[in-house]
Amino acid sequence: DYAVVWTERASVSVWNLIEKKPVYVVETGWSSGPPAVSANGKYLGVIGKEGQMLILDLPTGDVIGALPQKNLTSIAFHPQGRFIAAASDQRVIVYDLVEGKVRSDVFLNKAIASSVWRKELVWLGDDFLLSGNAHLIDIEHSTVLWHYDFPGWEHELPASTFYGGQYWYAIKSDDGEEAGLFHVDLPHPAALKVSQSINSSSLVLQPGAKLRVEVNAGATPEEKTRIKESLVQEITSKGMSVDDASTLVLTASTSTGKTSTETYRFYGGRPDQTVSTTEQIGTLRLTQGGQSVWEVQSITGGAIPFMIHLTEGQSAQDYVNSISKPDLQFFYNVKIPARLAKVPEAGAYGFSRVTKDGVEEAAPPQNPMQAGAMP
Repeated sequence: DYAVVWTERASVSVWNLIEKKPVYVVETGWSSGPPAVSANGKYLGVIGKEGQMLILDLPTGDVIGALPQKNLTSIAFHPQGRFIAAASDQRVIVYDLVEGKVRSDVFLNKAIASSVWRKELVWLGDDFLLSGNAHLIDIEHSTVLWHYDFPGWEHELPASTFYGGQYWYAIKSDDGEEAGLFHVDLPHPAALKVSQSINSSSLVLQPGAKLRVEVNAGATPEEKTRIKESLVQEITSKGMSVDDASTLVLTASTSTGKTSTETYRFYGGRPDQTVSTTEQIGTLRLTQGGQSVWEVQSITGGAIPFMIHLTEGQSAQDYVNSISKPDLQFFYNVKIPARLAKVPEAGAYGFSRVTKDGVEEAAPPQNPMQAGAMP
C-alpha cells in the first residue's frame, strides 16, 4: 500500500498508494545511498543528516530505533529480517536486531566510495554483501573478496535484488535503448572457493596482535604523548598489545596538501583581501614490514568559504586560518579495527564481468577501489 521514493535531493518520501498522496518526508544526508525496506514491509531504514542510521515504522514515519555510529552512507535489511547492515566508505557493520548487538564489524584497508548513485548495498545470503554492484564483501573474513563489473550503468543505479537464492540484475543493450532482467548465482563458484581457502593467517589484526605505535604529528611533545596514549588505549581495548619491536607499525602523522587562493571583495570601499588556505591532512596508517595495509585520513582546510563574516580587527586571512588548523582530535576519535584482513594489492582476490550470459572472468580495473562503490 506504500511506495518509497528516494531522490538525489537528500530526501526520502513515503506515499500512500491507495490515497495517492505523500504521507511523510525524511531529510537524509547528501552523500547517503538509497533507503532500505524490510522484507515484511513494516520498517524503513534511512541515513539521517549526520550519517546515523534510523529505523522507522514505515506507515507512520515514527522513529523506533537509531544506531549509534555516524558517517554511514548505506544500509540493507537481511531478507529474513534478523540482521541489518550499515556501511561507510571504509567500514561495514552488521547488527543483530534480535540480540541487539553487533554481529560483525568489517574494516576495509582503503576507502572505496564513489558517487551517491553507486552506493547500493545488497545481501547475498547470510555471509556476503554486494556493495555498489561491484564489491563483494566477505563478512566472515572481513575483506573485499571479489570485484564484479556490471556494464552499461556508468551514471545510473542499476536495478538489482537478491531473491530465491540468486542475484537478479538489469543490463542495458549496447545501444542503451533496451534493458533485460537476468539472474545468476552470487557469489559465483570461483569466489566461494577463494573464500573457503582464507584462514586466520590472512588477518593482519586480530586479538593477540602486537603493534608498535609512532606519532609524527605536527604537535607539541605533550600533545604527541597524549595522542600515543589514546592510540595505545584503543589498541588494548581491541585485545591487542603494544610491542616496540613489532614490524606491525601504527603511525599517526600530519602533512599538508593542495593550496587554494581566493580574493574577497568588500562593500563600503574596503580594500580587497586575497587569502590562501592549505589542506591539513591527518593520517593514521598501519604498515607491515614497511608495506601499507590500512589507512584513514582527516582533511581540514584547503577549501575557501564562499562568504565570510569578520569580527572587528579580523582579516580575511585570520578567519580562513581559524578554520584550517590540523585536526588533532581525529587521532583521539579514530577507531582501529579489531580484525583486519590482508587484501591483494589489486584490491580483491578476483575480478569478473557480469553479462547477460552470467559471470565471466575479467582483468582487474585500473583502480578497483574506485571502480564501483563502497556504500
